[in-house]
This record gives sequence, C-alpha cells and structure tokens, in this order.
Amino acid sequence: MTDLADALSLDGKVAIVTGASRGIGQAIAVAYARAGARVALVARTADALTETAHAADPTGEKVLPVVADVTRPEAGDHILERVLDRFGAVDVLVNNAGMHYATPLLDTSAEDWTAILDLNLVSVVNLTRAVGRELVRQGSGTVINVTSAWATKAMPKHSAYVVSKAALAHFTRTLAREWARHGVTVTALAPGYFATEITRDGMNDPKEFERMLAAVPQRRIAEPDEIGPLAVYLASPAAAYVTGASFTIDGGMELT
Repeated sequence: MTDLADALSLDGKVAIVTGASRGIGQAIAVAYARAGARVALVARTADALTETAHAADPTGEKVLPVVADVTRPEAGDHILERVLDRFGAVDVLVNNAGMHYATPLLDTSAEDWTAILDLNLVSVVNLTRAVGRELVRQGSGTVINVTSAWATKAMPKHSAYVVSKAALAHFTRTLAREWARHGVTVTALAPGYFATEITRDGMNDPKEFERMLAAVPQRRIAEPDEIGPLAVYLASPAAAYVTGASFTIDGGMELT
C-alpha cells in the first residue's frame, strides 16, 4: 500500500506555472515548491515574480523565474528551453495565465475578443504543444488547465471570457483522451470567486460584493492559497489515474 505522504509528494518533479506573479498562479507555484517540486515561474515582467520566488523558496534553488509573454508563438519553446537548461526535465504544466473583463457584446471590439481568446485559449494550446512534446516523449507528465466555474454558465456581459474558458474545458477533455496512451494526464481546475485582482473591484463595491456573496452558498470569497492543495493533488502520484476531469472549487456556486 502506498504511503499517503509519498503519494501526495512532488519531490523530484519539475513544474511550469504561468501567470505565477499573483493570485491563483502564485498560490499554486508556492504550494508546489513546498510540496517538493522545482518550479518555473512564468510572467511578463521579472519584478512581478520577485514576491512569488521568495515565497516559494527564499534560497532560490528550487525556483526559476522566466520572463515571457505567453501569447507570443515562440514563448513555448523559449520557456521549455529555459526549464530544461536549469532543471533538466519537466513533469507538470499549469496553464493559469488569463484575463477577464465584463463588457456587453455590442460594446466589445474585435480586438478585445482577439486579446482574450489569444491569452485564455490560443496561448494555452501553443504552450501545451511545446511542453507536451517533451511529456509525450518521456511517457509521463501532467497538464493542468485553469478554466472557470463560469465555463458552463451563460453569463451576460462576459461572453468572451466564458467562451474562452468553455473552449479550454473542452480542449482539456479532448487532449486527455489523445494523450492518455502516452502516460500524460490532462485535467482542469475550475475556480469560482477567489480574492484576486480579477475580483478586487467587485469586492470593493459593497453592492457588487453582496451580489457575489449571494451567488456562493458558503457566503464567502476564497483565498488563493485554498486552491494549492487541490493543485498539488492533481500533479502528484495520487492522481495518476485521474485524467479528463474538471475539478470545481467554488464554494457551491455550481449548485445554484
């Protein structure tokens, strides 16, 4: 029988986390490092990664800040090269970088739609393709896509966002089936309201904050570090038989 601590350990694993400079990405990166993984922290600016790198590993030995704009087609190869040069391997990819805004369709420009789809969907496909070649080659690995609890809901004024996340959820299922025979698992994390930059404006508006709380049966907004343990589980040996699934973490929003 496998020891539970060993099953949930990330010792020896190398992970890439995008959008690692704040919020959910930062929380996942820190949780991975504390579970034993070496972690590549990806964001657009070096300064933004300083806090995450220090929180994950003050010594700097287990973290690798990588400055990259994931919407650029060449970003995937650049990130993978940096990781292999530093750590010699890659085992886990967390596609967390994303954006959100609330605009009615008639007020949304073609450029706005392109920007949100490029970051929330196309960049994920490109980075997963680059890293996935290494995972398939070695016959093992994990891809975790951060979607949204809204991916299955019709949300007025959020059409670009929910469409991008719904597409990402289906990409997760499709790729899970495609890569299962190669020993690579692909899953999704679907968060609801977390106290991040995306929800900050709403939380600072008393009326909007009350509306947000009313949509959550637990009547609270989660802290980013609450997603860490679930992300660790999905990257660990304990989840070796889990693929194609989406794990909603939303305080019960899906029930309403």
